[in-house]
Amino acid sequence: QELAKVYYQKAVNGPNDRARLAAYANLGLVYLKANEPDSAYHYFFTARENYLKKDTTESRILFNLAVLNSNLGSVEYQRNNYQEGLQLVKKSLKIAEKLKSKTFIAGAYLKLGEGYTALNQSDSAIFYYQKAGELARSIGYFTILSDAYHYLSDYYALEGDFENALLYYKK
Repeated sequence: QELAKVYYQKAVNGPNDRARLAAYANLGLVYLKANEPDSAYHYFFTARENYLKKDTTESRILFNLAVLNSNLGSVEYQRNNYQEGLQLVKKSLKIAEKLKSKTFIAGAYLKLGEGYTALNQSDSAIFYYQKAGELARSIGYFTILSDAYHYLSDYYALEGDFENALLYYKK
């Protein structure tokens, strides 16, 4: 991680705008993985603000904005600010829907389920886990499908609904 920080810091100060924005986002990821949400937020926010100054009708720019909003949502989850995190993930989802990016949409549904789980809003969590699973299954996105089924199995087990817990566990 330390070596990654050194190289990304160099890119942040470099002349290439695309590389600089990617470095900001990647530094955010490094700090997010290191459980340093304030630093992660700084880098994701800086990248997002710079992308917002660009042509936001361009799909590449929109996709990066969706990713950055999702990552900022993850930072807020890490800070236990789940309401704020949900709002950021919903922004991300809206952009992904505009881009018709089914893989990103499935991931956003999963992340919404995680936020609602943390807020003990079971009905909303289940709704989004099921949507994530359905969409992931339809496009063959097995990582998200596996995660959605795992969360659904855990939820039903905690509720004492072992029949449904086993059903999702076996899927």
